[in-house]
Amino acid sequence: IRDRHEMLCGWVDDGQPPRDCIANFIGILLKNNRKIRSFGCPVGTLFSELAKLDHPGETGARGLFDLFRVWLRHRFQDMGCGKEADALALHILARSQGVATLANAYPDEDFLEREVAQMLAWLDAVADQRLEAGMPAGVAGTLIITLGLASACQSRRASAQVPSVSWASAGET
Repeated sequence: IRDRHEMLCGWVDDGQPPRDCIANFIGILLKNNRKIRSFGCPVGTLFSELAKLDHPGETGARGLFDLFRVWLRHRFQDMGCGKEADALALHILARSQGVATLANAYPDEDFLEREVAQMLAWLDAVADQRLEAGMPAGVAGTLIITLGLASACQSRRASAQVPSVSWASAGET
C-alpha cells in the first residue's frame, strides 16, 4: 500500500491538476498492460480470492481499494464535483477493474487502449461539465492544492505513514 500511496501523492505533490492526476491513475492500465493482459489486476484478483475464502486478509486487501477510492474522491472534489465525487471515484475503480479483468480474458492490446481512451474521454466530459456549471476544474484544483493538499501528502510521506482507511470512512465525504 505504501508504494501506491507514494505514487498517488507524487502526482499531487508535483502540482498536477486534479484531472491530470485522475488521468494518470487511469493510465496505470496502459503502463502495466502486459502484466494486466497476462494476469489481470493483482489487487482485484487477491481481493476476490480472499473474499471467497472469507480470509481475514480480505480487510487488508480492501485497504488498497480504499486508498484509491479516497484519493480519487478527493481529486473529484478538487474538480468541484461535490457530493458526486465518491460515486465518480467508484465508477473509475469499477471501470478499471472491469477493463483489467476483460483484458486478461481477451488479451487484446487494442481493447485496452480503446477502453483507456474512452475513460479519458469520460473524464474530460466530467471536467467540461464542471466548467459549464461555473466551477473551473483546473482553478478549483489548483486552489485546493495550494491551500494544503500537496503539503498533506508531503507530510505523510516525510513521516512514512500511510493513512489508515477503513471501509466505513471510505464512503464519507
